[in-house]
Amino acid sequence: MKRKTAETLFHQATRKHDPIDLAGLPFERRLSILLGGNDKAAAAIAEYTGGDLRKLSGMELADLEGIPGVGRATAVRLFVFFTLALDLIGQAQDAA
Repeated sequence: MKRKTAETLFHQATRKHDPIDLAGLPFERRLSILLGGNDKAAAAIAEYTGGDLRKLSGMELADLEGIPGVGRATAVRLFVFFTLALDLIGQAQDAA
């Protein structure tokens, strides 16, 4: 998927009227959108995790970068994604 396609999907998903169903997209396609349209990295991560991103949780940046097909920028995106997700989960648990 080219960057333009990822931007188009993001726009369609966020518009107020008639948005696309992100949950209905295949795992690899949603992952590619998260990674800015990087199909190669999405395919590599999908294969590495078997479709379960929780397998990446807690990995260090260097470990993420060591996944074949994942470069530095993608590893940073994943690292930030998990850092933010864990922070949000912690905040939700603290509020409960």
